[in-house]
Amino acid sequence: MKKLQFILILTLLTSAVKVFSQPGVIDSSYATNGSVLTTYNPGLFIPVSSVIQQNGYVVMMGGYGVPASGVAQIGLSRHKDDGTIDTSFGTNGFISINVNNKTYGHSLILQQDGKIVIAGYIENSPTSISLLVVRLTTDGNLDPMFGNNGIAIFNNNMNAFSVKVQLDDKIVVGGNCGNEFAIARLNTDGSLDMDFGFNGLATTTITTSANQSQINAVSIQNDGKIVAAGQANINSINICFCLVRYDSNGNIDTDFGINGKVLTNLNPYSVEIISGMVIQQDGKIVVTGHADQSTVIARYDNTGVLDTLFGTDGISTITYGNSSLSLSLLIQPDNKIVIVGNSPLPNDKFLIARYTDSGILDVTFNTSGYNLGSFGNNNNRFNSILLQSDGKLLATGFTQIGNDVYTVIARFNSGLDLNNDEFVVNKNIRVYPNPTKGIISFNNSKFGYESVTVFNYLGQQVLIPIVCFQSENTIDLSNLSNGIYFLQFTRDKEMTIKKIIKD
Repeated sequence: MKKLQFILILTLLTSAVKVFSQPGVIDSSYATNGSVLTTYNPGLFIPVSSVIQQNGYVVMMGGYGVPASGVAQIGLSRHKDDGTIDTSFGTNGFISINVNNKTYGHSLILQQDGKIVIAGYIENSPTSISLLVVRLTTDGNLDPMFGNNGIAIFNNNMNAFSVKVQLDDKIVVGGNCGNEFAIARLNTDGSLDMDFGFNGLATTTITTSANQSQINAVSIQNDGKIVAAGQANINSINICFCLVRYDSNGNIDTDFGINGKVLTNLNPYSVEIISGMVIQQDGKIVVTGHADQSTVIARYDNTGVLDTLFGTDGISTITYGNSSLSLSLLIQPDNKIVIVGNSPLPNDKFLIARYTDSGILDVTFNTSGYNLGSFGNNNNRFNSILLQSDGKLLATGFTQIGNDVYTVIARFNSGLDLNNDEFVVNKNIRVYPNPTKGIISFNNSKFGYESVTVFNYLGQQVLIPIVCFQSENTIDLSNLSNGIYFLQFTRDKEMTIKKIIKD
């Protein structure tokens, strides 16, 4: 199953994509001059993770609290597709979740049915934490079918920084337990999956000297294997990129790297941290993060070896301004890579940049390959990057104006037009009826496609791949929610994508 957006499953020809407006420039037609700034005084809300719902609404999640109170909570806000606050969500568009006054959320994702899943932890004492996973309905109410009225807590000393949902709707969270990489898997009801790891938890010691090991990103391959990425120290002063792959039962996959682990040390004595990861359709693994004061993107093949066709020997390192860090990434349908973060020096600006598939800056994006800017006088940072269904980019984060902190949603032109019904190498195959109530048909006799895979608008695989043995074929979408889906037809190295609307 792929990451968040359908961007992870579409391999397109660049010539099939139309260009609209200048890529990399803020889209002034969105909200007020292309951005929305919202403050929650006297509370302080700093979003760290965001998703786009089926209707185009944006949900942001992060830390919330009133500074003088000393109470830490999880906060969520929702904005409509035009940028206005959705007042039907919680109280005037905002929800706070407080378990014990020390409640922290780090990662957010949507299930296939649209329910909202949050992963983080609660602090029991200065020396004790518990894994926290929360599930909300699409409207933001705690889901009574999950955990204890929507909240699942596990006293395993685990902190979660990333969450993904498998094809079978089981929930995978990654983080750390003490100094070890840690992966936990939950059943759909919020209980630990006892068939995974040891009693639902898999932990990995990276090196004997590692005391700062942490998973910051988790991805799930098509074969169900789980890739975890973050950082680990290889000696007392050097922290480096680290990836580990597990099989679907939580065991280390020894076919990956060296005994299941990959350590990439870019510079001696530096701090190198992976903050985001995406698995391409061809199985290659793209990660982003920073090494000291430089932004880094690296690409590995399916065995954990750096891809020498990307950047310089598999790595692209650029410093934006005098220092910069990348916090999130996505892959566009044309395989270009977009990252967001910030450049704290010299003037503390937000960062959005785009790279080609070969790992070099895409100079069609804002003419330089990147955009540095600000909304306030301090702390301009993007933490998430999202792709709208029409191909435009939404970056979310926060800024500071005077003493007040504001959440930020900004929309950028990408040069893509995803409103087309087809992104195809061969446009002749016909899928009907479209829109559909459930059953769709296609004739494969002239094309010889070997399989069809169905993805939702988030890029999540929602049906087991269908083998096309017959000339006339049907696919039953009746059990899927109404919305936009993509059919990926595959033969040899050729791929065709069809957009389907279920209503």
